[in-house]
Amino acid sequence: MLVRLFDRWSEWPAWARWTSGIGDIVPLGSVRAAWGERDFVAESRP
Repeated sequence: MLVRLFDRWSEWPAWARWTSGIGDIVPLGSVRAAWGERDFVAESRP
């Protein structure tokens, strides 16, 4: 299943592969950064 998914992804144009890669890295990096925090949702208080 993953091989077939990768094969279909590799047929995409280069710009779409770059965009999907960046689109995967940004949210995963955000989750990784917030993982150890007690209150991972930021609150702004005046």
